[in-house]
Amino acid sequence: MSLSLQDLLKKEVKKMVLGIGKNEKGNIFPLITEEVEQIIIKLVLQETNFNFLQTSKLLGISRSTLYRKIGEYGISEEAMRAAELAETERLSHHPEQPHTGHNFYGNESNDSDDIV
Repeated sequence: MSLSLQDLLKKEVKKMVLGIGKNEKGNIFPLITEEVEQIIIKLVLQETNFNFLQTSKLLGISRSTLYRKIGEYGISEEAMRAAELAETERLSHHPEQPHTGHNFYGNESNDSDDIV
């Protein structure tokens, strides 16, 4: 069973929130948005086979903004291809566990579970 984008985000945000120490500043919004932005840029770059013009059009940003973000996040085609290969190898040896059916709060999930 495939997780929805909302389920995946809930899971990852929960990990980030729980990972923040009690003495740390709680300014997680920029951390989360930067993380999501990196993932989206990497996925679109992969789908377009690193065609920057097509990627920028799909993302709705200029090529110069795309280049700046690639530099900010240290995204490289070689590193992405190596990570993709490593992930493929990992999954072939350790398939992911199926979704447990629990929501963000650890309760049984249903279609009405939403974070407000």
